[in-house]
Amino acid sequence: MKTKDWTIVTVAASLIPIIGIIFFVILYNDSIADNSRTIQTQQKLSLIVSSVQSKNKIALLEPTFTEAAYNNAFYVFYKKYDSLSKGEEVLTDLRNLTSSLDRSTNTTLNKNIQQKMTIVLDQIKKVIPSANVYNIKDQDVDNGKLILNDTSNNFDVLIVLHEEYVTQKMYDDFKRFVSNGGVILFLDANFFFAEVNYDKEKKAVTLIRGHHWEFDGKSAKKDVAERWYNETKEWTGGNFWDKKPYDVNINFTNNIFNYVHHEEEYVNNLNDVIILDYGAYATSDNIQKKIATYKLDYGKGKVIVFGLYGEDILKNKKFLGFFDNMLSEYVENNSTRG
Repeated sequence: MKTKDWTIVTVAASLIPIIGIIFFVILYNDSIADNSRTIQTQQKLSLIVSSVQSKNKIALLEPTFTEAAYNNAFYVFYKKYDSLSKGEEVLTDLRNLTSSLDRSTNTTLNKNIQQKMTIVLDQIKKVIPSANVYNIKDQDVDNGKLILNDTSNNFDVLIVLHEEYVTQKMYDDFKRFVSNGGVILFLDANFFFAEVNYDKEKKAVTLIRGHHWEFDGKSAKKDVAERWYNETKEWTGGNFWDKKPYDVNINFTNNIFNYVHHEEEYVNNLNDVIILDYGAYATSDNIQKKIATYKLDYGKGKVIVFGLYGEDILKNKKFLGFFDNMLSEYVENNSTRG
């Protein structure tokens, strides 16, 4: 075969990647007798495979477990027993610490999240039109969909919203995903705050530990606030600003997005790289915390934490422009699969 024929095949491969690869496999088999030609074919095949794999594969995660917890379940219990002293056991109303995912479908909360995910999806398609975007759910992550194996991811980038309730399996895989080279964008604050168990047959989540409670299936008692506090700050760079009383206001001296205090993540790792500091302060809190959008490298990957409850400002044009910049800077050219 003449050299110019390679150009034709390369063009075909760029237009139709799978067919291009097949062409090269056929060419490879036809040129085995010629060692130099075989080496050349192998090299070109490798380049095409690499090109195919480099196309961004982005997962947009729906927080179905958190939706279930908020759906007239966990928070009914929290409110009723909020004044309980630490060490006291609760033996009643424990049914409220389990919630069905089916009950959370088509609720007001669910529809609101779907709307927010649509906005995020539109921004991704605008900034990275060639990206392959997949909508996945918490139960998919619990079922191992993020990771192909110990060192390889199924996606290049993961974008999460209000990921407050997760299983231990999910938490470990989120961490491994970043360590393998993946990028996670945390649009909302208050992620990984509590551990739940997921019953696949019943399609229900049950609180285990976190959000100031621990539940062993028989009784509940007051416990830690943030389930993985120390571990989370090591690889995500921050923690949830868990204020009490909850109605304490937080002010922002650099409030370019006209954000109103809701839930925020504060910087808690010396290796964090600050992208935008919001100048936060709470007048009733003696210890001031830095709330910022920041980046942290972990393993072969990185996390981008917006620090605010980003869903609240998804209609703010300045924030959408900022979000687009984050996509362009940290998502568009990130491909680590293969």
